[in-house]
Amino acid sequence: MNTEQTSGVESGSGPCISIGIIAWNEERAIQTLLESVFRQTLFAELRKRNLRCEILCVANGCSDRTTQVAEEIFLNQSATHPDAQAFSGRAIALQERGKINAWNQFVHSLSAREAKFLFLMDADILIRNPETLFSMWQTLVNCPEARIAVDVPRKDLEFKSSRGWRDRMSLTASKLTRSSAAQLCAQLYCIRSETARNIYLPKDLTACDDGFIKTMVCTDFLAHAVWPTRIQVARNASHTFEAYTSLSSLFKNQKRQAIGQTIVHLLVDEHLNRLPIWERSKLAETLRKKDEENPDWLKRLVHEHLRRKRFFWR
Repeated sequence: MNTEQTSGVESGSGPCISIGIIAWNEERAIQTLLESVFRQTLFAELRKRNLRCEILCVANGCSDRTTQVAEEIFLNQSATHPDAQAFSGRAIALQERGKINAWNQFVHSLSAREAKFLFLMDADILIRNPETLFSMWQTLVNCPEARIAVDVPRKDLEFKSSRGWRDRMSLTASKLTRSSAAQLCAQLYCIRSETARNIYLPKDLTACDDGFIKTMVCTDFLAHAVWPTRIQVARNASHTFEAYTSLSSLFKNQKRQAIGQTIVHLLVDEHLNRLPIWERSKLAETLRKKDEENPDWLKRLVHEHLRRKRFFWR
């Protein structure tokens, strides 16, 4: 399997970077996010290099003004930003709700084909360090073995002056997670386009899309054991997100993660690992075909697993 990746960038008329913001009913949060995006040094650095990027707000199944708010901000920034020549922005309204479909649409259809690097970010985060996006991009440019660059996700609780026991428990859990190698937070990451475009997210993957992407990337599409160096943490790069604090929201999130991890395990270990190497090497094509020919194939895989599984009450 060919695992070589392009690390360089070339000056040209098309965007070398495509930034995809996945949004669902975020008319309030999208303004805060975009303000933090346009404070990034990335645009000045691109202008110095005679390079450009595009910013796409991919609104999926929204019933509020997310798309309109994003368009208004893009128009304003195009007219007033000092480095406006280095970017273009547009909002896209998808009828179908769901992050999985929005991810697939951005990666395979909406992002510029000439873009060598793709940013994926959620619409409800705040990018803190002004050099975050530039640092993530440069991490991939300067590290040929890396396929994904990440920043440090920070809970908003870190910046509270007074914290309760739930806050402290949540922050302790975050420290344990950060200590592990090759962590991928789906809220914000930069990925080489040729890597991303060989990934297709099955429509019933639900939660833990980041776990699936991480597995595919760190194994070069199941060609070998996990290589943690495929994911690199960029310096001076971080974003903030709203942490779960109530017990009910914590429980729901843990339940969702557990279900998602189980589906990823079944998909990878019980199905994809058994495919011929030529099908794994063209994984996006393989999985897209499965979704088109048999939309319920992943549900059926999970159902068959549950049918075979012996639980303690049986």
